[in-house]
This record gives sequence, C-alpha cells and structure tokens, in this order.
Amino acid sequence: MHWGHRDRSFLGALGLGMALAGCGGEDLKASEHCRDLVDLLCDNAASECVPALDVETCEALAADAGLDCAHAIGLDDDYDTCFDTLSDTEGCIFDGELPAVCEGVIYLEGE
Repeated sequence: MHWGHRDRSFLGALGLGMALAGCGGEDLKASEHCRDLVDLLCDNAASECVPALDVETCEALAADAGLDCAHAIGLDDDYDTCFDTLSDTEGCIFDGELPAVCEGVIYLEGE
C-alpha cells in the first residue's frame, strides 16, 4: 500500500492523542476509552479520508505505531471534550491537525 501525505498525517494524528506515562497498573477503563478513540479515528479515516483503508488495517497500523491501547493507564480530563469534538467533526478529521484539546488525552504506560 502506498502512503501519501494525508496517510502519514493520519498516523501522526493518531499519535497526538497518546502520551507516555511512567510505570503504573493497566486501567481497563482507560484501555476501553483508548480503543473507542482509535475506533472513532479509524472509522472516520476509512469512510472519509482513505477509502482504501479498512478499519481493521487502520487499527493494526495504530498498534504497530506504538498506540497499543492495552498499555493505556489513564485519561486526561480533556478526553470527553476531545471525543465529543471529534465525533461532531464532518468530513475527514485528518484534513488538518487534531484539535489541541485532543493532545495527550490517553496516558500510555512507559516501556
């Protein structure tokens, strides 16, 4: 598969929502919220941005890029605002940068 500028922007944008954190136990709720955010982004990417990209491939690419929701340990206070903002976005979420409110909304366990 050939990756163009929009595709690379998409993977970079997926990373925007994640932040590495120090040691800590896995938070099942954080993992579920992380998966919800990745699902929202991948559903949008597959339907609005890169029609040749299916949701399963998108989720696998996110995991390969280090966005493994199994390592999510917490949520920033802005998570709900970020999710709602992205949910209300029409068209391709990745046409620009993700809203600043989405930066670092998922804390991932440091490796």
